[in-house]
Amino acid sequence: MINLLSLSNDLFYEIFDYLDVYDIYYSFGDLNKRLDSIIQNKSHLHAHITSSNFDCYLNYILPIVQNRLISLKFEIPFDKIKLFTSIYPLNQFNRLYSLSLKIISTSASDDNLLLLVIAILKQLSFLKYLLSLTFDFSTSFYKDRFSILALILSYLPKLKYLSCDINSCEYFERLILNEIEEIKIFEYYYLETLKINLIDINHLLKFINCFPKLKHLSLHICSVFSQHGTILSLPHVKINCLLSEIKYLNLNAFHISFHHIQQLLKLCPNLIVFTFSSKNWIFIDGEDWMKLLSIFKLIKFRLYINTFFRPTVKIDIYRIQKTFQTQFWLEKNWHILCDYDHINGQHIKIYSIK
Repeated sequence: MINLLSLSNDLFYEIFDYLDVYDIYYSFGDLNKRLDSIIQNKSHLHAHITSSNFDCYLNYILPIVQNRLISLKFEIPFDKIKLFTSIYPLNQFNRLYSLSLKIISTSASDDNLLLLVIAILKQLSFLKYLLSLTFDFSTSFYKDRFSILALILSYLPKLKYLSCDINSCEYFERLILNEIEEIKIFEYYYLETLKINLIDINHLLKFINCFPKLKHLSLHICSVFSQHGTILSLPHVKINCLLSEIKYLNLNAFHISFHHIQQLLKLCPNLIVFTFSSKNWIFIDGEDWMKLLSIFKLIKFRLYINTFFRPTVKIDIYRIQKTFQTQFWLEKNWHILCDYDHINGQHIKIYSIK
């Protein structure tokens, strides 16, 4: 039987790489002098701050680990974020590599939320090692969240990873017409991974020009309809000046067609991995996917469809499964399964397996 204390120091350091610093102190602190010494000498720490551990971090942990943190993750309300940044300005975390900020709820006004975001970004602009940023406002009530995206890009042009869950596209037209033009001045040659919501595919074209080195793109497309209800289409563009560097594309969309997907893939001539997910029933036929994918040179394709049918609709799950078992799919070595639950409604899941 292996005794925990018989493990080497190096193994403890490796274990601690996978733990939050709160868990490290809570589980291993004050057990013996050796473990205390290992904890005190451990660099590259990670902190996940929530409402439940907020006071402990603020009063006990941060004073002794602040200069050793390389990643910070917040899942706290607006007032706690404001309090935290007033006591521990983020520019003091000089080793910080990654920051994730999720406002889980807020009663703050739009102006107060925007002022807080600006204050945070100003602090982050002093951090020379910061390369990864996640902003999640999906549960807040701030409407003009794309202005926040523009601010992020303005203050932090050297980011390599950006995930911005803004959950609202109401003011995107104004951003496209005004703020994006200003963003282009900074020339974002560093951003390699971008995850974002968009109101429709068309807005991608102007937006993507800001990131010539982008390799990973993850999109949640809210719609392919204009504000007047008409279907939009991608204009003719030169692909070598848009998405030619992208190797990995992850697309989640409901109101979209195979035609729109084809247009988007044509803008990615060097794409090697394409992942698509939707709740729309039109994407359950393997023959339609074969017609689309056969004209592209993908190495890997992943498909995730989760949809329901009315009880009156007749579903032939065996025919659907067979459309993903033809010679095309076997040669590509892309394996896709179909699950059908007729007891709890006509529920169909179509998903890729390794």
